[in-house]
Amino acid sequence: MPARSRSVKPTISSSEATKLIRAARVDLKSLARLIDGLKGGSVALATSDNLRTDCFEVFHHHLRKPVEDAKGDEIAFVKPIFFSLFGLTRLGSRYFNSDAIHRQRFKLCWPRIMAWLDAIVEGGFFHKDEGLFFSSCQFLFEIAWIVRREYFDEDDVFKLTTRLWIGHKGVDSTDYYTEQPLIACIQRKVANNDTVGAVELIQSYDICAENLIDTILARLMQATYDFPTIKISKISLLINMLAHLIALSGKIAVEVASRRVGRVLIRIMTKIVNVPSVSEDFMLAVRATLRIFHSFLYGETSDYTLCLMEDGILGLLLKAASLGFDNDIGDQNSTTARVANGISECMVLRELIRALSYRSMVIAARRGRRKLYQKRVVVEELLETTPNEFRDAWETFETVLLEQAIVLSLFGVEFSKDSGACSNSSCSLWKSRKRLQKCGGCSVALYCSTSCQRGDWRYHRNVCKKMDKKSLQDISSRIYRFQRRVATLQCVRFEHHITSISLRKNIPMHDVAIRFNYGCFPFELDVFDCHELLDETKHPPGHVLVAEEVLRRSDTDREKCMVLIVSLVEKEIPYIIYPNRTWAKEVSELPEDLNDEETFYISEDGEILSSDHFDALRACKQLARKHASEGGLCVWDSQVINKAVHDVMRTSWDGEPTTSNSD
Repeated sequence: MPARSRSVKPTISSSEATKLIRAARVDLKSLARLIDGLKGGSVALATSDNLRTDCFEVFHHHLRKPVEDAKGDEIAFVKPIFFSLFGLTRLGSRYFNSDAIHRQRFKLCWPRIMAWLDAIVEGGFFHKDEGLFFSSCQFLFEIAWIVRREYFDEDDVFKLTTRLWIGHKGVDSTDYYTEQPLIACIQRKVANNDTVGAVELIQSYDICAENLIDTILARLMQATYDFPTIKISKISLLINMLAHLIALSGKIAVEVASRRVGRVLIRIMTKIVNVPSVSEDFMLAVRATLRIFHSFLYGETSDYTLCLMEDGILGLLLKAASLGFDNDIGDQNSTTARVANGISECMVLRELIRALSYRSMVIAARRGRRKLYQKRVVVEELLETTPNEFRDAWETFETVLLEQAIVLSLFGVEFSKDSGACSNSSCSLWKSRKRLQKCGGCSVALYCSTSCQRGDWRYHRNVCKKMDKKSLQDISSRIYRFQRRVATLQCVRFEHHITSISLRKNIPMHDVAIRFNYGCFPFELDVFDCHELLDETKHPPGHVLVAEEVLRRSDTDREKCMVLIVSLVEKEIPYIIYPNRTWAKEVSELPEDLNDEETFYISEDGEILSSDHFDALRACKQLARKHASEGGLCVWDSQVINKAVHDVMRTSWDGEPTTSNSD
């Protein structure tokens, strides 16, 4: 028995196509059949350049009708316009870009296209054809982009694309809109350094940064509403719009880098990576989102980073990395692909590692890691399916997080107390920093009493007046206190490295200054002579003041203190610190199962820095892992970490540890 053949759609012959083209000038049904033929219902229409040009002339004929004659209740007048606009998209960009003559035809038609698009969207002449209209708009602007990109530099085009983005609410409450044309206009404005003009054009429709982002978020959530049937192409375009809006203005960038946006993006992307079968298109949307995350993480927007961590970015990165997609995915001609490529889960994770220098991030990251354990996410199994680069980054993340979490717990029981010394050289009393009074003018000089401050004023006042408002604000801020205390502790732990480097550089120990760079990873330690900071042409007033305040002391007093510069991505904060060598003492004999110390600090020459003692920090890390393993517990549980800290403090220092709220 012969195989059953597929039914073949009747095709329109060349002669029939010619008759149809002639009839389409006056008959709506013939116009509809002609457009259907362009889709594939006619070999002649699909292959004959002459016939396709005749089709173009029909569409152009209808578009020449006077726009001012259009009325909302005259469907018969507007319907041919709808079909003609749609017909142009059926001819496609390949036809119009095939030679200069065809390109010229489109250019001649473009003013009529613009006029009718504007009239329809402003007059609301949709007659339930919103879907056809807005899909046609997208393809028409794609053709325009190929034929003549300069169209997108024009303000009238920008205004129209903004109106198309605002869209139209259908009778069934469906939100009809198109975003690609506006994205193209924004691209051109950014390329032409006219971002101010772009913002003004958007604002001409009373669209501010906040409601612009609100609209994008609402449409993103709508596109994922019918889970697991996710409208991934729509999501990709909306994410693409967010990425392009960042470049327009600082105000818009601030809105994108807000907690509400981060929360929505994390939620949506987590849904996407957990669909039963994640396609390449799905992954493009995820990577484009990661690109947005990375841009703000690199700029160190701490609130944004904290929000991403609290809302589950660790689980998103782990799942996305385990899906096995190459970094180079998608059509390279696609705008979404260009935004998405060049980013990976590993790159975002490494930015999160750098952010672990902040106290709030340590707390949030530990909780986030514990949530993965509580949700029974088998991290080890997922890691086995991730690229080696991501697996190494994840291991580093956990190493840094555990150490920083233990350091935070140690600070909580007043280990490595923040010490200071009276700045009055005739006193120099050494005591807890919080029991000393700061100079109100600079927040650098410390005094044990009002009388000591008064007695020192004639020496300090010339230094104090150099402080500027910005430096004072940074030095006084509590945000960077954790980095200062961690760096102070590490100065003691790495003393043998610091001594070796200072000898190599011929810097006397009483002149040594340390810079801890937390703006990169691994964290970098730089040893230099504090006299370098006296150059007011190279350093801000706060740096100069700190150096002068130290250098006016005797060599003996300077042996007890040190200039510390905490360096972040966009700023440096100078301090005078008073390290205590007992913090790095041996706490017990080395355990037989001790692993090599995991370290993430390097010198400026790339030398790996580590403690040469089995000190409290190393002991706590070892004990926390042991408690977790023996008890079948999660090492990220605060009880496990705190128990390890209390055990070390109780056995290695006299008396019970004292709990403190100090950071």
